[in-house]
Amino acid sequence: MPWYTAEDYGEVRELMADRQNMPRTFEAWERAALQVEEETVRLGASVVRAVIEPWPFKAWCKMTGMELNAWARTTYAQMLMRSQRGGQG
Repeated sequence: MPWYTAEDYGEVRELMADRQNMPRTFEAWERAALQVEEETVRLGASVVRAVIEPWPFKAWCKMTGMELNAWARTTYAQMLMRSQRGGQG
């Protein structure tokens, strides 16, 4: 699951092409994200938080030709998790 720190959220949001779909504040985003996480776990799935830092994410999007949006955030989070697992999963 794409995750952000309080320090980076505003900068991440400003980079995004779909920023209008993201909560304006970290606190609002965090409340919504925790609800999604809780519901996902309740349904029996596991959640792994993949922290997205602004500039590595922007560089990755540029390198891959992806627009900075929800699809890219999810794809990047999955890539981060695979690389942490040594390419598994």
